[in-house]
Amino acid sequence: MKPVILAFLFGAIGFSQTALNIESFPTGAVVKIDGREIGVTPVDSYQIPVGVHKFEIVKKGYAPVKKEIDVQDALSLQIQFRLNKLYDVVFITREKGLEFSLDEKHFWREPKVRFQIEEGKHLLQVFQADSLIDEQNLSIDHSTDILYKLEVMPEEPQEPQKSE
Repeated sequence: MKPVILAFLFGAIGFSQTALNIESFPTGAVVKIDGREIGVTPVDSYQIPVGVHKFEIVKKGYAPVKKEIDVQDALSLQIQFRLNKLYDVVFITREKGLEFSLDEKHFWREPKVRFQIEEGKHLLQVFQADSLIDEQNLSIDHSTDILYKLEVMPEEPQEPQKSE
C-alpha cells in the first residue's frame, strides 16, 4: 500500500497550482508566461502549475522585463513589476577613429547613432586602436542628444633638469 500513497503524493505535487496576481507600474502591460500571452496587467487569480516559469512583461514605450521565477506551492502569489521608460537618445561626435560601447551591449563607430535607451544609469566606454581611452557613467532620464568630445588632458609641466 505504501507505493500507492507515495505515487499519489508525488502526483499531487506535480499538479499543484498557485493563483498569480500580477501588477505592473505602469498598468496595461502585456504578460507572457512561458511564451504564452495570459492577459494585461493587472492580472488576477491566474492559475499556474508549481515550477520554474519564464515571465515577460511588455508595454510600448517601456523596456521589456524578462524574469525566470520559481513558483512555489501556495494559495496565491503576488508579483509586481516596474517597467522603465525608453528614451530616444542620439550620440554625436566629430572625433575620428573612435569606437563606442554602451553597457557592453551596443557598439558603434559612426559619428551619429540613435538608440532607444532604458531610463537609468549606463556605462559609455570609448576606444581608440583597441585601447580604452575614456569611460563615463551616463544617467538617462529624458530623450536627449549627447555630443561626445574627447577631452585632452594638458601635459603637466616638467621640472627643468639640473645640470651637475
